[in-house]
Amino acid sequence: MFGNDLPKIEKPDINQFSGSMMRSKSSGEYLQSASKNLLIGTGLFVVGASAVTLSATLLNDYNAQQPVLILGGLTSLAGLVFSVKGYIDIGKAGKRLNYEIGAGRAGLVFNW
Repeated sequence: MFGNDLPKIEKPDINQFSGSMMRSKSSGEYLQSASKNLLIGTGLFVVGASAVTLSATLLNDYNAQQPVLILGGLTSLAGLVFSVKGYIDIGKAGKRLNYEIGAGRAGLVFNW
């Protein structure tokens, strides 16, 4: 009646994971890395975009404006790279969590 139409959770085949997956970080470590990379990326992007916007609107001298625009653009690009790395780590955390659940290694741990 209830719950009969729910899909069954299948354990992933242990052979589909490479050796690097077996030696890699845990899903929690990937999420912590993703969080750090996304925060750094967002910060760099905001600083770079602010520099570009302020230099374009406040500086009237083109010779002074050009280096600030280039530096702001490069800073924003670095922020984008950090953000993409964060999203990649989120995907790796999901794959790792699927492996941990399938292998019976994921669960609650109580420290008393």
